[in-house]
Amino acid sequence: MTSSRLISVSEKIIKPFSATPSPLRHYKLSLIDQLMSTMYIPIAFFYRRPLEHKIINKSSKLEVSQTLEKSLSKTLSSYYPFAGKLKDNLSIECNDMGAKFLNVELNCSMSEVVNLPDTGPEYLAFPKNLPWNSTSYYEGTNYFVVAQLSHFRCGEIAVSACLSHKIGDGCTEINFMNDWATIARSATSSNYAISRLSTPQWIGASIFPPTYDDHSSAISRITPNTLPYITKRYVFSSSKLSALKKFMASDSGGVQNPTRNEVVTALLYKCANMATSRSSSGSGLFKPSALIQVVNLRPRLNPPLPNNSAGNLISSILIKSTDEEQMKVARIVQDLRKEKEQLNMKHDLVNQNGVVLSALEYLNDTMDVYCCSSLCNYQLYNVDFGWGKPERVVVTNGTINFFLLSDDKNGDGIEVLVSLGKEVMSEFNNNKELLEFAFPVSN
Repeated sequence: MTSSRLISVSEKIIKPFSATPSPLRHYKLSLIDQLMSTMYIPIAFFYRRPLEHKIINKSSKLEVSQTLEKSLSKTLSSYYPFAGKLKDNLSIECNDMGAKFLNVELNCSMSEVVNLPDTGPEYLAFPKNLPWNSTSYYEGTNYFVVAQLSHFRCGEIAVSACLSHKIGDGCTEINFMNDWATIARSATSSNYAISRLSTPQWIGASIFPPTYDDHSSAISRITPNTLPYITKRYVFSSSKLSALKKFMASDSGGVQNPTRNEVVTALLYKCANMATSRSSSGSGLFKPSALIQVVNLRPRLNPPLPNNSAGNLISSILIKSTDEEQMKVARIVQDLRKEKEQLNMKHDLVNQNGVVLSALEYLNDTMDVYCCSSLCNYQLYNVDFGWGKPERVVVTNGTINFFLLSDDKNGDGIEVLVSLGKEVMSEFNNNKELLEFAFPVSN
């Protein structure tokens, strides 16, 4: 954290409001949980100054802090595994250890933070060095949740949370933030019913039973790519998404009615591959590569699972491009659609994770691998703690060759975080086909 902007920081351990009953104190991990690493998934919500705070002083800041602490405590009662301790790669001891909560005061305005790229002070809203690091990295502790409240100079507020991927995926984290916000808002508004809580269903292990096989920690054993990278943000407006779909439909063999996620993912993959080939480290010739896309299993199971099913309920698909014909946007969308349809027909959806992992270990040695994940359609801008909807929602990337999609503030466009090597990013950022549809966000 930049010391020149940091005025003060304090931390507390927030325990669940009610003790976890004895029958629930041993939480079994699902097979998918076992496959996941312990890296933190970071997300932050930025808000304007609360209207009732006409004067910003210690009293108004204390009011916000107490509201968030009390509501977090109540939220943890429903998300009791989040307050527990990982015993091994089989279970969590739900001992009400709690979550870490940081209260930070910053000597800068919110606009100085949210208008900068993700490589800059935007990280002030997160605990220092925490996003995308392992749970054991944070001061030797094993807290599944580390949250931070940031007070900006002009009274604006940021609320962030880092959730260990071992206990939940992006959908689970967003549900957690929504429930936390609902409880916080219900404390100050009689019109906001607590019945809006999603009430998590901890059913992962009953659907995907854990295994005692050592191979269950496969993802944890794959060493993350630690090469230096640059992250840039791009915005695809609603009109540009329509134009991109129309452009793709004009290509022979294109998929009918492609989704906005599909066309954006395909374009990013194509442009990243082109940038790698054209960078100084490349030969200028086409370079074979692969794309891994994370898939939410909840709507794909039979019967489908409700959105409030908690834990890791994701799988992945993989496509390879070995020649330039396979790198056309329409062809990429076609291949992605085909793999998703095949995934729907697989009886062992979780085993697909193992298949992709085995392929990833092989591909990393033979070709570049890009990964894509999406938080679109999760209504991130509806997370309201009682101060109105957020001005900005920030998610961050964690590794090189990664694309992270999310809705823009209007809900009909897409924001993308792209992380690539420095030389590759220079080529990517000047790609005419990309810039025809995407607007780069810079200082």
